[in-house]
Amino acid sequence: MAATLQDIAKHAGVSTMTASRVLRGMGRVNPQTREKVVEIAQRLGYRKLANGQAGSDLHLRVMIGEDKIHIKDQTTCHPVKGNLHHQLAGELQKQLEVTGGKLMMTELESLDQIVSDVQKNKPHGLVLRQPIPTDWLDVLREMLPIVYAVSYDHQSGVDSVYTNEHRSAAMIYNKLTGLGHREIGWFGIVDRHSATHQWGEMFESNCLVDRLCCSIHAVRYAAWANLAYCQVSRFKQPMILVERDWRIQSLDDVVRDAVDQFLQLRPQPTAIVTPADEIGLTMIDLLKQRGLKVPEDVSVISYGGTFNQQNNIPEIASVVLPMAAIGKAIPELIRRRLADPKALPVSMQLETDFLDGRSLGPARS
Repeated sequence: MAATLQDIAKHAGVSTMTASRVLRGMGRVNPQTREKVVEIAQRLGYRKLANGQAGSDLHLRVMIGEDKIHIKDQTTCHPVKGNLHHQLAGELQKQLEVTGGKLMMTELESLDQIVSDVQKNKPHGLVLRQPIPTDWLDVLREMLPIVYAVSYDHQSGVDSVYTNEHRSAAMIYNKLTGLGHREIGWFGIVDRHSATHQWGEMFESNCLVDRLCCSIHAVRYAAWANLAYCQVSRFKQPMILVERDWRIQSLDDVVRDAVDQFLQLRPQPTAIVTPADEIGLTMIDLLKQRGLKVPEDVSVISYGGTFNQQNNIPEIASVVLPMAAIGKAIPELIRRRLADPKALPVSMQLETDFLDGRSLGPARS
């Protein structure tokens, strides 16, 4: 039987967490202790990672809904061309293959289905690409480590990794003000009965955190609100949130409503920020229908960076989400949790990057 972290820790006379830190090459550990743990790991036949550190294979399950629900709104003219989920999964697969691990992806169906899957396949960890009801989380968390790879979870007691929304918002703000923009509009959609949430009971749940999870970009909007309402500035930063009931409203419907609201403002915004690429491109189309030029009259920025480039210049400027980096971080969080199941849950935030595009220009004079 292969040696475990617990075996190595016991032989070395250290805690499981210390053994884990040594074998992952992370954290501050006494050099003598580090040397002893590595020597024992090698003697017990603990598997070597590519970077020379000892480690173990990981078998992870990624529970998703995106393959099934990915852009169900057929009325949009801009279907996503670069699925963020597949960017993450691709990098995660690479990380696991280095040590002989496996990645299995399955669609969310029910708590019973997930429990049955875990009992049958015995994965080392579960990666969630959308929040699940808190009651489900309480059950699954007792069975295996869980990592949320999404920013809009409001549930406690689970590790998560995604982007730092406040830094991203500040990056956008600095970019726009550097181009002379002073009146910046922030546009978001608050989803109702969204196809991106399969669990209808979360909308009606008595648990507040479940209901909070139903707004996909809630954390992003909170960062925007800090810039729009909480800073001392003589320039207006209007933020418009439009509710969308996916059962009866198209994406064009809600973006058209937002465009009309922005054009009624005085002064009108010279730049508008949207939460996702397909929303930003729809915004550009509708602004042009109103006779405005992009970016000469209005600049538009989105989040995602998922669209194909034309002549090496993307159609829309966007915040690029580091999905590959998130994929790299997930195995580390799983190993940490395996080493110490009672470790304090962490929320890891990664920085984004900015991709210039043809929708961004200097403010009109």
